[in-house]
Amino acid sequence: MSFRKLFDKKIEVVNVGLDSFKDDLEKQGEKVVNVDWTPP
Repeated sequence: MSFRKLFDKKIEVVNVGLDSFKDDLEKQGEKVVNVDWTPP
């Protein structure tokens, strides 16, 4: 299911550390800001 079907407004995503989540959203045409973070 596309995220666009779940929400009426533009989605803004900040992804922290899970590349597969970012990749799936980008495949659906969503803009994703990726933060390369790991716990200290």
